[in-house]
Amino acid sequence: MPPYKTLIPIDRSTGTPLYQQITSGFIRSISAGVLGPGLKLPGTRKLAEMLSVHRRTVIAAYEEMESQGWIEVRSSRGCFVNGHLPVVDVHEGAAKAHKDAHFALYGKYENLSDETPYSKGIATQRIDDGYPDVTLAPRKALAKNFSFVMNSGMGVSLMNYTQSYRGDIALRQALCTYLRETRGIAANLDNILITRGSLMAFYLLFQALLKPGDRVIVGVPGFDEGYNTIRVAGGELVPVPVDEEGMDIDAVHAICKSKTIRAVYIIPHHHYPTTVSLSASRRMQLLALAERYNFAIIEDDYDYDFHYASSPILPIASADYAGVVAYVGSLSKIVAPSLRIGFLVAPTNLVDEVSTLSQYLDSFGNTALERAVAMLFEQGEISRHLRKALQVYRERRDHFCQLLQKEMGSIVTFDVPEGGLATWIKFNAKKPVTAIITSAAAAGLQMPGSHFANVENAPINAIRMGFASKKSEDVARVIDILKGCIH
Repeated sequence: MPPYKTLIPIDRSTGTPLYQQITSGFIRSISAGVLGPGLKLPGTRKLAEMLSVHRRTVIAAYEEMESQGWIEVRSSRGCFVNGHLPVVDVHEGAAKAHKDAHFALYGKYENLSDETPYSKGIATQRIDDGYPDVTLAPRKALAKNFSFVMNSGMGVSLMNYTQSYRGDIALRQALCTYLRETRGIAANLDNILITRGSLMAFYLLFQALLKPGDRVIVGVPGFDEGYNTIRVAGGELVPVPVDEEGMDIDAVHAICKSKTIRAVYIIPHHHYPTTVSLSASRRMQLLALAERYNFAIIEDDYDYDFHYASSPILPIASADYAGVVAYVGSLSKIVAPSLRIGFLVAPTNLVDEVSTLSQYLDSFGNTALERAVAMLFEQGEISRHLRKALQVYRERRDHFCQLLQKEMGSIVTFDVPEGGLATWIKFNAKKPVTAIITSAAAAGLQMPGSHFANVENAPINAIRMGFASKKSEDVARVIDILKGCIH
């Protein structure tokens, strides 16, 4: 029997629930190939004794892993590692020896480009494509912290040329703790770079990683603003389909057999725009392919914290034992977009290179604001805010989807999203979404643009509509206007 007590360490000094620690421990062991497909797991009572926890804690962990697809429960036989997961063959010594090989750097800073600004115009009603409700943000606590920072001795220090290009050390330390407890990502201060939002992180990454003509695999439909940072760096986009399980990893494998791939840009959790999540099996396959074909995985995880069903599947970076993943996140959805605080978690050599480039764009950033945000983490304000926001957004999702189904169910199809801040809505072929957007604008409703296409570059008659930032009465007005435009 595997040494479960060693494989699944329990730390009661952290704020992470015990069942989540057990879940994370199992997922790491399965991802690393220590616990192989089809392996029978110990019964809940026996494992509870091994780990010195209550049996209900183990039951909760098993239920969580089953919901995420990592294990399967067979009637009267027990729990087993999902037999459909790929077999992992990773030699730990070799993995460590090649830890940074996937991030061979070119030190190239050319191909900088301006982007055309986008104006949303004026409308009586607006619906976005997945923004948070900034009225819920902990503004008073943030303002109090910022005032304290600026009026204390640290304010003078933080406003001087004495800070790290990587960002405020207190915020990086807070993120180390936060990422470990919520995502199972083990990172230290040297692995984290603070950026002005996630797009800056992607821009810096691809400027550092790509030379003109390097190929980057992307999911289609996808996040075009992120893809533009690849184009600006001279990269060639190689599209693969996204289905109900996320990016098609078999298609990725087929491309790697015939072409040299530099990186895969992926949104595994609540993919933009479709909101689907990459399955556990495909995550493991992608990690294995990255090691086999020596490409980097650029993981965009912008709204991980908002999940309404079971707990979300851990990021790909949490199971990265070979140093192949660069993980990008943001506080824009957690707190407010205008904070412009993103972060990159990556191997030290990559963070070193990217932070060198960062100094020419952002120098020392806004360290006083970063310190005030770090205090929000330390004070527990971020955790309290997320609990409140999650409840509000869940209620708004349910109301939005129920109303949409009731009023427009005959002409649209959609899945109720398990997480995130938006819904992916497909329209009847007889109702072109571009015409609907034009009519809605004339009626006073500003909608997100529809610029999505499939792998063959054919337009998709669908739109992404956010629900989190809209109160119930506003949603009713939006759908009423939309319904009128269609009919």
